[in-house]
Amino acid sequence: MNARQLGLDPIILRLPGALKDLLSSARRQIAEQGGSLTGDHRSGSFTVKTPLGAIRGTYRVQGADLAVTIADKPLLVSRSRIEKQLRRYFDAAG
Repeated sequence: MNARQLGLDPIILRLPGALKDLLSSARRQIAEQGGSLTGDHRSGSFTVKTPLGAIRGTYRVQGADLAVTIADKPLLVSRSRIEKQLRRYFDAAG
């Protein structure tokens, strides 16, 4: 199921610090949980593992914001739960 099929608009995260440091920290946190985050200061992709299955998506930097598009997710994992976890990755990095 792609993002259009999921009916999900991008999640916009305000970046609380230096992008390079935030991405590095988020990459480390996601990897520690068995996932991956690849990309650079412009765009990239990620896979985050959950007990219900993987969440896959892409990100794009827009000024001081990160626009995250969810491409695939387990049916029982809500958008709000995904957004909350993404915010943790990037808030903890700041």
